[in-house]
Amino acid sequence: ASGLSRPAGFTRMAVDSSHPDILDGLVDGAASPGTYELEVRGLALQDKHLDVGFPAADKTPVGFGFLVVEQADGGDAEIVIEPGATLSDVASRINDAHAGVRASVINTGFAEDPFRLLVASEATGEAARLRLDADTTFLDFDKIKTGRNLDVRFEDGEVTRADNKLHDL
Repeated sequence: ASGLSRPAGFTRMAVDSSHPDILDGLVDGAASPGTYELEVRGLALQDKHLDVGFPAADKTPVGFGFLVVEQADGGDAEIVIEPGATLSDVASRINDAHAGVRASVINTGFAEDPFRLLVASEATGEAARLRLDADTTFLDFDKIKTGRNLDVRFEDGEVTRADNKLHDL
């Protein structure tokens, strides 16, 4: 209560969202009192690629050769896929390469070829877009999400960021 005894205590700002389950925030620093309009038109997304299915995650060979991870920012990584490698092996090799992507094997539950390799960029935004070249392996990726930047309208002004955080409005 002692903070409210001075005028500065009344001018500290708080965020009141009409949908706090979707959008919430914290005011840090000076802000002008008022009501502001913020429209989220698109969240920043990771780039995601999903491989064709295989009968088993740790038994079915996926071919051999190279898997090249090409990132929009120019950082490329070449991952060697050894003969006899399985989806689990490939996921481990990708993750061990620290190439800005994460790989995981998912079980879709479908009767035929339920195991698929999901590769997603670790960052969000347009700069996190990637291309996977599976070379001579049996891997064949479909892009399921395209990396994109946050797209908001703040007081009728266009605002974009590579992630879903706004620190400097």
